[in-house]
Formats: sequence, C-alpha cells, structure tokens
Amino acid sequence: MSSKDKKEIIPPYSVKGYEETGSYTIEDEADREVFQQLVELGADLQKERHTIHYLSFSSEAGANAACRDLEQMGFEVSAGEKVESEPPTRKWPVMAERIEVINQEVIRNLRKPLAEIAEQHGGKYDGWEAAAD
Repeated sequence: MSSKDKKEIIPPYSVKGYEETGSYTIEDEADREVFQQLVELGADLQKERHTIHYLSFSSEAGANAACRDLEQMGFEVSAGEKVESEPPTRKWPVMAERIEVINQEVIRNLRKPLAEIAEQHGGKYDGWEAAAD
C-alpha cells in the first residue's frame, strides 16, 4: 500500500462516546450490561429496588465473619450450605440484600468495600443483581 493509499487511524478513545483503554474495568463493563438490561425492562434507576450481592468463601468461618461485616453495612445476609461442585476457593456462598437506589455510582462505590470484605475473609465478590421494578 502506498503512502497515498493509507488512511489516518483515529484512536477510538478520541471519538465522542468512547472511553480510553484502561479507563474502566471488566467489572464496570459487566455493570453497564446489567444497567442496560434494567433500563430495557423499564426500570427507573432513580427509584429504590431490591438488590442482591453475591460473595463466596473457602470456609464456613470466613462466610460467617463476612456476614457480620455485611450486616454492619446495613445488609440482610444469608450464608448458604457448602457447595461441593464449586472450586475450593468458592464453596460457601453468601447473599447480601437490601433495598436501595442502584446506579453506576452506587455500584462503583460498593464494589471495593464488598470485594475487600470478601478478600479479608478468604472469599470473592461475585457480583450483583437488582429487581427491575
């Protein structure tokens, strides 16, 4: 291809509507997809709704300790029974539920403390879901 035939390549992040590479995480993208689904279902993201956050732990003690921390954050929590089919690092499930306004800023602000609680007690934050109405 001659230099005359070359086209200028514009980086996507310089085009309005695109974000610079590295400016968001895989979790941010997953959250955007959930929010898009909620909006497509007619959800008003300014209204409170039932939300559930999922965590999983390698031990029952870790799950129980995380439950106490989550309760202090205002969540209703429940710890499930050991799930043998899960990898060893994810055998004890925990659900943290509450009614709240849920939007991208709220999730962004919740993700870090929830992930820290999970990590502190030998677990992992597995994401969230919310009712459409």
